[in-house]
Amino acid sequence: MSFSLDSTGRYALINLANKGIHMWDLADRVLVQSFQGVVQGFYVIHSCFGGVNECYVASGSEDNNIYIYRIKCEKPIATLSGH
Repeated sequence: MSFSLDSTGRYALINLANKGIHMWDLADRVLVQSFQGVVQGFYVIHSCFGGVNECYVASGSEDNNIYIYRIKCEKPIATLSGH
């Protein structure tokens, strides 16, 4: 499991083994979004916020892909192979 914070420190991305990525609002202590598709079981995978106003999430995966999500979408908008 790993986590990363957005630039404001309010939102955290938490990678959970076999459960995808969860985005938590730390101020309100609530799960905001979960992201599906990332494979994590053996290695520690890190996700990050990106894009203008941090409106995207990117993550590596044990299936040799990189997944890109819009912050409000559970499914990836792009999958890049070769990671």
